[in-house]
Amino acid sequence: MNEEFYQQMLEVVKKYHAGQTREGGVEPYWPHCERVAIFVKKAFENSHEGLQGQQQETLLAALGHDLYEDTIISKKEIIENFGSSVDVLIEELTNRDGDEHAEKYAEKLKSDSEQALLIKLADLCDNYGTGATSLPQNGFEWTKGFLWPILNVQWLAVKDLKFKQFPKTSEFLMLLVEKNRESLKSSLHIKASDEVI
Repeated sequence: MNEEFYQQMLEVVKKYHAGQTREGGVEPYWPHCERVAIFVKKAFENSHEGLQGQQQETLLAALGHDLYEDTIISKKEIIENFGSSVDVLIEELTNRDGDEHAEKYAEKLKSDSEQALLIKLADLCDNYGTGATSLPQNGFEWTKGFLWPILNVQWLAVKDLKFKQFPKTSEFLMLLVEKNRESLKSSLHIKASDEVI
């Protein structure tokens, strides 16, 4: 991994997500992006899968995965600084229709590249995890009524997909997602029999 490119993308993420916060309005938004990249990095370190170039572009796109969806950055800036492969991965992860069309976005995920899906798994891992730890700030009703259904429709779309190129990397991330999902599920007192999906 080229540390210079990583730091450059991190600065871009901090710049364009500046002033944005996570739900609850307390935590700045950009640390979420960095945590997603860290999950992907740990998964690659565990699996030793993928070429170095693939790993690098996946990590850069993981850092910038919400740039097109939530900021005014141009695709041109990403392509010129990080390459077209990073642009394509970020675009694959972008929900152009908003959270009110969660099912449409989830269906699109099924046809995304394996690299993009690794990032989505890391994103789900962080969103389920912070959903549990941020429950006091975000509130029970919002978390159970809004966040949980969106995350679950995405999880159901990707949880049974078979990864041919990155089987070990995806397995590592899926186990983390399941662990964090169970934590949020427990915090919301959702039983298997009445689970909202």
